[in-house]
Amino acid sequence: MTIVPSGRLVPQESAFARTALTLVVAGAANVVVARLGAAAFNVPAQFLALQPGPVLFFTTIGVLGAAGVWAWVKRFSPAPVRWFQRVAAVTLLCSLIPDLLLFRNTPLDGTTPSAVVTLMVLHLVAYAVCVTVLPQRSRRPA
Repeated sequence: MTIVPSGRLVPQESAFARTALTLVVAGAANVVVARLGAAAFNVPAQFLALQPGPVLFFTTIGVLGAAGVWAWVKRFSPAPVRWFQRVAAVTLLCSLIPDLLLFRNTPLDGTTPSAVVTLMVLHLVAYAVCVTVLPQRSRRPA
């Protein structure tokens, strides 16, 4: 609960609830995009990185990391949304490096250029969800 200038108490979403929402949205979106990308580009089934288990696992790691950064930036920055967006953008670019390296070295069975591009799109989806959902104000006073 937060007291607003009128003196009323307004319920606030917890950081846990906001993180859970982000996790569900990003996880579901990434599984759908992975399935659609694999089907559209005929990605071999041997390319396990696009299977639901790995997609959900790595999406969870990314979202939890983003939630931690958001909590830290929100607490210590006078302009938390702007700083969070900047940190997230740099992190997104860094997260694409291992995928780009798959174009040169293909240690995973079934690696094709279209599989790698699909994998990279998953990073963009998680980024978009995190920078949209985490910084939203939960409930505004009426």
